[in-house]
Amino acid sequence: MQGKLKGEERPHHNDAARTLGFPTMQSGDAVEHLLEASGVRLLGLGEGLEPVRDLLEALAARHPRLTLTMGEMVRHLQSCAFVVTQNSAAAFSGYFFGKPALFFGQIDFHHIGVRADLADLSHSFATVGQTAPDFAAYIRWFWQEHCINAGRAEAEEKIVARFKRFDWPL
Repeated sequence: MQGKLKGEERPHHNDAARTLGFPTMQSGDAVEHLLEASGVRLLGLGEGLEPVRDLLEALAARHPRLTLTMGEMVRHLQSCAFVVTQNSAAAFSGYFFGKPALFFGQIDFHHIGVRADLADLSHSFATVGQTAPDFAAYIRWFWQEHCINAGRAEAEEKIVARFKRFDWPL
């Protein structure tokens, strides 16, 4: 489902927000790595950042391209170029706004995202900046084909099939 832009360039957003979520990060190494590799402005969002908030605030004081904020995810997703995350649902929310995602971890909705190459982060950022998948088709596929939609007539049949597939008791 991954596609490329059709003869047009994605606008470069020097001052646009990029979301960053590393809820299990124990050091600032990952964020500093991103700042060095990307050349973009990063915006740390979300409750998952609370355990490392002091660390991130210290990094933000040293790096003017790193901004920390809580809330207003929708506003930031509307104006960003892409989402950078370990495994945050903010990336899926970004799909509704046509924002590609760069993943540093595993997540269920990775199919149209770009997997970060830790050996070549500059290439990863370049790739996600040029990625233009069919977001609407992916969202439909993910919710209607990949997941079990409890509101559809075949939901019970799919649930039973899933239990049988994993040999779980009914």
